[in-house]
Amino acid sequence: DPVTEEGLQFYPMPGDPEDLMELMVSDVDIELLKDKLPKHRDWVKNWLNASWKACNETEDGKPTNIDVIMANPPSFVGPHLAEKLWCPLLMTFTMPWTPTSEFCSPFINQDISNSTNYYSYGAVDRAIWTGMKDIINEWRKDVLLIEPIHTLKFSGHLLIQNRNIPFVYGFSEHLVPRPSDWDSHIHIAGFLFKEKSDWKPDDELQGFLDAGDPPIYVGFGSIVMNNPEEFTSMVLEGIKKANVRAIVQSGWTSLDSDDNSDENLYFLEKAPHDALFPHCSAVVHHGGAGTTANGIRAGKPTLIVPFFGDQHFWGKMIHERGAGPEPLPKKEFTMEKFVERIQDMPSMEEKAKELGKKIDEEDGIGKAIQAIQQHIPEVTMLCDVCHEMGSKTPAAVVCLDCKLKLCNRDNHIGHFIVPEMLHHRRHRIRVCAWKHTDSKLSHALADGFGEMTSTWRQGITDIASEPLNKGKDGGALGVVKGLGKGAASLATKTVTAPIHLVTATANSAFSMPYEDLPHGVTESYGDETSEEVRSIVLS
Repeated sequence: DPVTEEGLQFYPMPGDPEDLMELMVSDVDIELLKDKLPKHRDWVKNWLNASWKACNETEDGKPTNIDVIMANPPSFVGPHLAEKLWCPLLMTFTMPWTPTSEFCSPFINQDISNSTNYYSYGAVDRAIWTGMKDIINEWRKDVLLIEPIHTLKFSGHLLIQNRNIPFVYGFSEHLVPRPSDWDSHIHIAGFLFKEKSDWKPDDELQGFLDAGDPPIYVGFGSIVMNNPEEFTSMVLEGIKKANVRAIVQSGWTSLDSDDNSDENLYFLEKAPHDALFPHCSAVVHHGGAGTTANGIRAGKPTLIVPFFGDQHFWGKMIHERGAGPEPLPKKEFTMEKFVERIQDMPSMEEKAKELGKKIDEEDGIGKAIQAIQQHIPEVTMLCDVCHEMGSKTPAAVVCLDCKLKLCNRDNHIGHFIVPEMLHHRRHRIRVCAWKHTDSKLSHALADGFGEMTSTWRQGITDIASEPLNKGKDGGALGVVKGLGKGAASLATKTVTAPIHLVTATANSAFSMPYEDLPHGVTESYGDETSEEVRSIVLS
């Protein structure tokens, strides 16, 4: 196991990754997905409970101590566990999650204006929070034994953004230039590559590679689609029309064809991308973050055929850097468009090589470690007594009278066994002050107007989409019914939009910003002790 081989503890999480992947990347109709969502909510419940259990014991039942939490936004658990355990929290992810006016949320895929771009991130967060808030609040109350998040006081989707919690992103600034409106606690480390694979092509594949010009690579990972045969046919026919050789990776779709009669096609079940792509002339794939990273690192022109979510974003970024043609979304895919883009890729080789060289020279892992240590430098987190004795044990308590940071063991030895030290003033080191503080009224009003605009926009969308949806099955009568439903939705949202203005403004005004200290741990001790505690922690 790659985790335990590094001497790290491992705790298995519940759920079948393939089930979750199927839900996340499926391009099937929304109506069919509705049946899967209850199963997804059950998965979230199990995930939350298992995450808390993992913080208390390892797989072998031995207790564990959590010093720092690193989490990604879709895991749901980071801020809540940090609040419960009083430990530092850092967020990390493979795509932008921090609001910016320079591009839209990767999940929305539509740049309109600076303000719309910025609020698109909140819209995604709010949608996730709305669907999960009952589960998360029940878990907070019944399992973590901390107060639920009351939505009239504070909106749970702002837990990360409003506290300036450090974020370390695992993508390259050469592909996604750093937004000018990101603060200093947001870091772009670079792609986090594993050591390069020592994989070599077997004799059969090597024979194919040696038999002609370098092939293009075509693969769509674990995508689940509702018309695999039709899509497969267009892909294979397009390869022939473009007059190129191709390695076609099989997956969950019918791209595992047994028809190997075409000498210009080679069907491959799997191979490490970092070792395979250097043998190719260009790559075509769905736009997963990992596949994207390996393709551009190899310096190959890249065509993204996005199906879902951030895949559109990566296609757009590659195209803007000149390292690939305009992305071709699956819903717009035709053989003619596919052929045209394949034939355009050779003209992009130089830009792709330049980008690949820059990314290959990056030290993403090193920069990520540096960013983490910037917010949680080891020396400020260690027990002073243990540090003097040559060991590294995280501090849990600050003593104002001893002027020391102490681990739980030394705190117990010093303050409970030695009578003279029993009444020393001690405070726990915590990740942040979970309290309400005033936020700027302008920001609060901006959040409110953004939510109101979003509500109106949804109403307008409904009046356009409902007739189409109802008309599919009900014909003219369905269109009429859809118009009625859409009009009712618009009327309702016209009434509720001002209410959303008020509640969203209140939510933002009651937000709880993270206290910005360079080591990532803060505490609200009261005015009389706060500065004294901080001076000891930072010493």
